[in-house]
Amino acid sequence: MSRTLIIALCTACSVAQLYAGFLEKVLDVDTQIAHPDYHSTQLCVENDEFAPERTDRDFSSGIRFDWALFEMAKRADDAVRYRSVSYFFAMEMYTPEKISEAQIQYDDRPYAGWSYIGMRHTLHTDDAWTISQELSIGLLGAGSGQESLQKTFHVLKESLQAKGWGNQIRNELTLQYSGRFYRRFSYGDHFALIPYGAADIGTVHMRAGAGSYLYFGWLPKIIVPSSDMLPLTYYGDRKAPHAESVTPAMFKTPLSFYARVEAKAVGYNATVEGGMFSDMRGVDNPHTTGAYNGVLDAEIGAAAVVSEWGAIPYGLYGYLPMLKTLQIGYSVNYRSTESTARSWSAFAHKWGKITMSWSF
Repeated sequence: MSRTLIIALCTACSVAQLYAGFLEKVLDVDTQIAHPDYHSTQLCVENDEFAPERTDRDFSSGIRFDWALFEMAKRADDAVRYRSVSYFFAMEMYTPEKISEAQIQYDDRPYAGWSYIGMRHTLHTDDAWTISQELSIGLLGAGSGQESLQKTFHVLKESLQAKGWGNQIRNELTLQYSGRFYRRFSYGDHFALIPYGAADIGTVHMRAGAGSYLYFGWLPKIIVPSSDMLPLTYYGDRKAPHAESVTPAMFKTPLSFYARVEAKAVGYNATVEGGMFSDMRGVDNPHTTGAYNGVLDAEIGAAAVVSEWGAIPYGLYGYLPMLKTLQIGYSVNYRSTESTARSWSAFAHKWGKITMSWSF
């Protein structure tokens, strides 16, 4: 598939996401808020140190912090909406394999750092659809601060210092849009399949993909992957009793397991190809490579939710317990080769991810 076709696909998917979000806003004119707003924070830390078999290369580390405001609404036609607006800060770090070498490694990807801030809008419908969109601005290159962060971390754990950051991708401002849509299919109380589509369009990534989650265990009535932050934690019968009959025994500490696969068509990847406008600005990156047009991701993980007892009257289900909820998750992630400087491999890199979210 040509790069032009992939970029056109990314653009089409992004426009469809934006249209879906706009249409939902129009249709929600008569929506009445059914529950007061509440908040959630989430911290996600990714590092190859967290994987059972570490590979100190490629996507070496990532940190993301989200703060979200949720509202639950009921439309005039009795359809239920769960909406959130979140603000986030994130950092990503990419390195070649031989970090002890100061010279350019032409047979590997370049060093790259990316820091960005943004806002996300997520809509969850009662018929198991979720639409999530985010827009971010940031900085790619030395200004992202990833060199200092990695060196500090390696000093603290007394490990080998990376010496090649002088050859990293040069500074460039970034603007990025990302869209995701999910559809949940539940099979009893213990299995759920969530296929999804994804599109990213901007100065860092131009790509479109599709994948699916498979969840099993003790599942909530609504599941959305942790990256989209939906801390609704009633586990059990969908037809809940009225609030006055709720007892602490009705609440569990649920544990769920999941697996995910995703295939992406890549039109542009600035972390290996350099900033999109580098040539236009006359910037000479010390080292760049091509990007493979196909990338595979896989993930295996588990999540546990601990909810303090509490119930709030709510018309459709009788009540919704949702306050003071702590969720903890861990997963191992796999990704195929991204840079054409190396031979393609389906499991070229692996890293671990730890996620913690707190709702109040």
